[in-house]
Amino acid sequence: MNPIHDRLRFLLTALGLLMLPFGQSVGIAVALLFLAWCFDPRWSEKWIRMKENPLVWAHLAFFGFYLLGMFWTEDQLNGWSKIETKLGFLFLPLVFSTTRFDLKQTRKLGMVYLSGMILVALFMLTRASFHWFAENRNTFFYQDFTDHIMHPSYLAMHFCVGLLILFHGVLLQNFPARPHKMLAALLVLFFAIVIFLLSSKLGILSMLLIFAGYIVYAIIRFKRYVVGAAALLLLVGGFLLAINIFPEMAGRLQRMTALFRSSSEPIDPAETESSKVRVLIWSAGMEIATTQPFFGQGTGDVQNALNQEYEKRGMTGAREKELNAHSQLLQTTLALGFLGLLLLLINVLGTAVWGLRKQVGFAVLFSLLFFVNILPESMFQVQAGVLFFSWLNCLILFAIDRQSLLPPNTITSHIQ
Repeated sequence: MNPIHDRLRFLLTALGLLMLPFGQSVGIAVALLFLAWCFDPRWSEKWIRMKENPLVWAHLAFFGFYLLGMFWTEDQLNGWSKIETKLGFLFLPLVFSTTRFDLKQTRKLGMVYLSGMILVALFMLTRASFHWFAENRNTFFYQDFTDHIMHPSYLAMHFCVGLLILFHGVLLQNFPARPHKMLAALLVLFFAIVIFLLSSKLGILSMLLIFAGYIVYAIIRFKRYVVGAAALLLLVGGFLLAINIFPEMAGRLQRMTALFRSSSEPIDPAETESSKVRVLIWSAGMEIATTQPFFGQGTGDVQNALNQEYEKRGMTGAREKELNAHSQLLQTTLALGFLGLLLLLINVLGTAVWGLRKQVGFAVLFSLLFFVNILPESMFQVQAGVLFFSWLNCLILFAIDRQSLLPPNTITSHIQ
């Protein structure tokens, strides 16, 4: 035991969790954590702990393969920029695979993370209110709402994880702490409103799946059929009400459903609407993927290859904005081939497999939530996406107290 190093690592972890929803300067917390890890002299103990966690090597191999991809990259400058963005896959597995937080510390970290979301939500609401009253300008929705913080889809993921924490850790636990449950219920409502304001289609879909999943679980687990049915009706009614209250969100959902209704019609190559242009990009990306199926284009050459294909197909909207593959599965395949895709799937879905084997439902839900979000978004192209996954995933797999991740209703006396 080294109380000084352990305490410092806990404080830096808490600082990073507080900063994660703001998307600002989190890299500094990562660097400080890694430095603290380097100066911790317990190397033999760290090595033993790393060997106990096979998934840590999958994280390190994923980063290592991106580093290896620099050998067949022509655009070295862009390639090293991508490596810098993905440093979280190197530093955080090393730090958290050799870190252990007890149950009390884990609860505190959860509170800090929720506090970060509350603070960023209050900041955005205050700023939007100022714009409304002082400038007669509506910035309550989508990218205007999250200006200079992060993309709404990324921030919506944080609030969805917040919902998982509140449901899994408080609302569905069997302990007589009515004030805690009332506060958690209010926070769930508050987070749901924020997700609607973010107007991320994936965020709203993820939130609805979380609500529906936990309601169905409560019905099956507690046999409260009437209450469960009422909750489902309330969920549907609340969603329909939200569509009428938040016009920006309604418009984005209508454009997405219109794309499915007209899926047989050709899409204008110059299209810039997000849902339609994704279909064009995926088609272009799949064409590129067949040219280098095993090792890909290289870490730094994906965007150049996409731009060339956009020009070839007359996709002027995508070319002008230099849009990425808009799917991390496709993005990684283009960069590193099918071997890179395999490593990505091991890292993301490996958490779900681990959760199923250990009966850790929270880990399964987190993994599936992230997998759903990387289907239409290249989350690892920016640091906000890398740190969201690497920080939280490594905490879940390696560092936090396992008892805090037991299935709902199994912890009765520890959460007070």
